[in-house]
Amino acid sequence: MAAGLVFTLLLGLSFGLWDGADAVQLRVANCDKCTPGWTWYGGQCFLFMKVKKSWSEAEKFCLSLDGHLASIRSTNEYNFIRQLVYEATGKHTQTWVGGHDSPEEGFWFWSDGSK
Repeated sequence: MAAGLVFTLLLGLSFGLWDGADAVQLRVANCDKCTPGWTWYGGQCFLFMKVKKSWSEAEKFCLSLDGHLASIRSTNEYNFIRQLVYEATGKHTQTWVGGHDSPEEGFWFWSDGSK
């Protein structure tokens, strides 16, 4: 795994889970109004931050903001996040999402507990 990844408090661009990308994502659930700098989509607030972090560092950072790395629940949400990252970086770059297989190799889970 790469030493650092930029994290998007939201999601990965090419729908993948990356071992070393630039970006981190955060999702704060059940909001009807977002803090300035955040973007609302589907009842969630999203924030993309271009900061080098490992997956676990990015998730811990998101937790400190009462959120999680983004979980992708639909094609529309994926496209929204992809566009959010593109607008912030000017390119389709790799970023962390909340998927992980740490409890059991090969069985993937979302860090926010969603299914």
